[in-house]
Amino acid sequence: MYDMPAYKDQDAERIEAFIHAHPFAFISGCDAEGRPVATQAPVFIEQQGGQKVLSGHIMKNTDHHKAFVQNPNVLVVFTGAHCYVSATWYNNPNVASTWNFMSVHARGKIRFFEGEAREDALRKVSLHFFRWNLPPQPRPPRPSHTKARSTRAGRPTRAMRT
Repeated sequence: MYDMPAYKDQDAERIEAFIHAHPFAFISGCDAEGRPVATQAPVFIEQQGGQKVLSGHIMKNTDHHKAFVQNPNVLVVFTGAHCYVSATWYNNPNVASTWNFMSVHARGKIRFFEGEAREDALRKVSLHFFRWNLPPQPRPPRPSHTKARSTRAGRPTRAMRT
């Protein structure tokens, strides 16, 4: 779609809020031979060392991962609400149909995390999307009328009444 300057939002806070509200992003790039690749993944915006950066998770050893390693230049597109606007809605017969949409395009170089940084990125994705996920709770004590029986291999079988 043509990007009409009159409708382009330059407010950094609104753009960041839009990214927060629509974290499932389209990530595209090209491999070393110029072949296009794309994927969709959860991506978050955060402050790091005085600048805004995007972070997220994509699976390793996929076509897009291999391409992004070869050529780290990517376009990340966050999309939101959209709808068709028919020319019949206008009084002027010389107006063409269009599309009303919201999106943010971010360009940059992708880097892949290793070790603890990779674990932190995975944890961030999980905690964001599994907000209902509570920390492990201690198990309540078993009622006194039950006990677990084990096999010789040490695997529990089932609780039995005594």
